[in-house]
Amino acid sequence: MIKTLKRSVAIASGKGGVGKTTFSINLAIALAQAGNRVLYFDGDLGLANAQIGFNCQADKNFSSVLSGEASIEDILVDTGYGVTLVPGASGEGELAALDYFRSSVVVQAFSQLEEQFDFLLVDCAAGISPTVMAFLKGCQQRIIVGTQDMTSVADAYATIKVMVKEQQLQNIYFVPNCVKDERAGLTLFDSLNSIVKKFLFTELGYLGTVTMDPAINTSWRRGTPIVELAPNSLIASNYRSIASNLLSAQPNLELDGAASRFFSNWG
Repeated sequence: MIKTLKRSVAIASGKGGVGKTTFSINLAIALAQAGNRVLYFDGDLGLANAQIGFNCQADKNFSSVLSGEASIEDILVDTGYGVTLVPGASGEGELAALDYFRSSVVVQAFSQLEEQFDFLLVDCAAGISPTVMAFLKGCQQRIIVGTQDMTSVADAYATIKVMVKEQQLQNIYFVPNCVKDERAGLTLFDSLNSIVKKFLFTELGYLGTVTMDPAINTSWRRGTPIVELAPNSLIASNYRSIASNLLSAQPNLELDGAASRFFSNWG
């Protein structure tokens, strides 16, 4: 098994519909295939759908943990892909609007699992709610997923601006998704990064690009993530490359402080 620093990574997007959960699920599997023990938290606590993408059933979800009816260990689900899922809740609006304090409690609840996993991936809801910001702050690294759609770019920048200006966060990466090819992805990344450098006085990290593939729709219909459905495809190669780059991109923990980690004793 590959030995890595135990790490927490939040994955977010400025707007919905950019493929964030598809990205998160396939990245998680790619990390597991590289020899890591991966815990996946579906942090979209109002519209959770990761269990559909993993094609697995959950008898309980995170609402049971918040209510005190269950512990995190009680709700863990083996996805069958080397990834353990912490299912979120769907259709429960009060969970989607947790205040910052309660979101921070959620963050601390994960510390009891730190010895069992090498990676925690947090699939955040879209937007910049207090819950999303708490999860982003609680992780050591942050990935923003976006497409070439102008509203996606604008919302991605708005999210990054809040992260940098209000939360003083670093270790931020932008991943172009659903683009024609690597060149198009690099062009999109460079465009956003140039704006970030000019107005926010920081830089984004580049992990790679995810290209368009019509088989993504098939993978959701079949409940089989694309890295498993089409392991020899270009898009599967994209995910493996991004996983490899993420493994190599060690976070600078001094920038954010040990107190802001999901798994507070990790790293």
